[in-house]
Amino acid sequence: MWKFIPYTFAKSTDNPLGYFDSRPSFSYGCKIVIWIGARRIGKTFSGKKIGLKKCQPSKTFKFVWLRDSDKAREKLSQNNGAKFFSDVTKKCNFKDLNGYIKGETIYGFGRVIGYLMPSSTFQNYKGNDFEDIKLIIFDEFIAEKGMKYDSQRAWKIINSMYTIASTRKDLRIIMMANALDRGDSFLQFLGVKIEDYGIYVNREKDVCIHYCDDHPKFREDREKSVIGKLIKGTEFEENLFNNKFADDTKQFFDKKPPKTDLLFIAHANENSARIYYDDNGMLYVSKDGNTE
Repeated sequence: MWKFIPYTFAKSTDNPLGYFDSRPSFSYGCKIVIWIGARRIGKTFSGKKIGLKKCQPSKTFKFVWLRDSDKAREKLSQNNGAKFFSDVTKKCNFKDLNGYIKGETIYGFGRVIGYLMPSSTFQNYKGNDFEDIKLIIFDEFIAEKGMKYDSQRAWKIINSMYTIASTRKDLRIIMMANALDRGDSFLQFLGVKIEDYGIYVNREKDVCIHYCDDHPKFREDREKSVIGKLIKGTEFEENLFNNKFADDTKQFFDKKPPKTDLLFIAHANENSARIYYDDNGMLYVSKDGNTE
């Protein structure tokens, strides 16, 4: 059962710079914390800061940084991971960090502190020992608008995290995404219906989701920027600036139950859909990933 707690950064008085604050989501003590918010608000920075802060005093703490594809992973490791570490190096006082990435291995504080992994090829990591991993951070778990649709995306996310976490209870998961698609397969898997800004908590699943608005200070700085002036008043403003889902609507559809039968597959140009039915005569529609 999901419980909704209204919360808004707009009324926060202890965040003068207006960037993302992870404290509200962690206050509920859930092992899985999910942040959904506008681009550049500071979600990724917060995830890196938390991971590195845990690694600094410990000689054994390690984390896994997950991305959806090997291509995304390779981009992070370019130039020894310089872009991955650039913001935390400038803004955080991590003594003797000296962070860099070599292949899939993240180094810092003079030792291995973590690994980069793609969820799309989780099967390649089966059998590996991840007992020393204490934190999983999945950046951009909701696909960007315009990316190729993957009907198995939620399945790959779950499998990649299970490959790392297995049956352990001493591990925390942080997931981050831009506000893009309310119908995302992983959100559908969770069974959460996100309607308004705030905190969504499910104690049975041990999950806390923070769908966050923008702090007025951050919004003001963004609107005065070069790109802010360019897209103000256009169709892109709602998604990029106002942190709205791409399919923002008050109408929701029930998740397709596990026991359904395929009725037919409909094709229209490059779009395809699968139509299912259940014993109660209800019809369910999902995207079809096979366009051939």
